[in-house]
Amino acid sequence: MYIFGGGNGVMPLNKTYRLDTTSLVWTEVKLTDPMEPRGYLTSTAVGNYIVFYGGTTDTEVYTDARVLNTSKLLLPPLSFLANSSN
Repeated sequence: MYIFGGGNGVMPLNKTYRLDTTSLVWTEVKLTDPMEPRGYLTSTAVGNYIVFYGGTTDTEVYTDARVLNTSKLLLPPLSFLANSSN
């Protein structure tokens, strides 16, 4: 289980934690290219990946998406075609 972001009552956070479901111990995960601090984002797990989308701070609304590779601990941004024709 992973937890990303949220807040501490004063400011948004961009820390990521992983729960070892055997020992029930949380550890902070150091990610390559972490996202800006934010809360209220959404996420969906797909296999060894977690897709994160959006989120907010007091002054910013994010519309970006990232995919966390839980095997390699990489969190690259997703690129979308701006002028796609569907």
